Amino acid sequence: MNPPFVAGPIFSHYGLKNWDAVFFEDRVVLVPMPLWSTIKIGAFAGLSAQLARREAQKQTALTQAKVQEYRTGPPAPGAVVLSLDTVQRLGIKRIALTASELRLKTAAKEWVFGILDVTALDGYEAALQRAYPDRYSGQWR
Repeated sequence: MNPPFVAGPIFSHYGLKNWDAVFFEDRVVLVPMPLWSTIKIGAFAGLSAQLARREAQKQTALTQAKVQEYRTGPPAPGAVVLSLDTVQRLGIKRIALTASELRLKTAAKEWVFGILDVTALDGYEAALQRAYPDRYSGQWR
């Protein structure tokens, strides 16, 4: 994967907020998922991780379809745009028995997102390392 690519679904705020991260050559756009999707993903997670993943992947597919819009126009409502100039470090932290994390560090804040789909970790690591070799930190410790 070369930029632009989408990492998602990811979550923050103890799973109460779900996102997709769109990585461009010059910025990262964090696109929030709609509230109703977040509620459905949470409900499905209580029943089956596979159902939750399937629902979240539907939303990520919608984000992937809009990547070119986010490149040329304003991002989605509620989106956070991080200029790559402000991103000091990024990487994946693998955690056994719970959600692994996608981490982005700026001077102002460290963003930590849980990764819902653990099968995507290797792909995310490879894509981040290839796209941002000067900022990729490898295994975040």
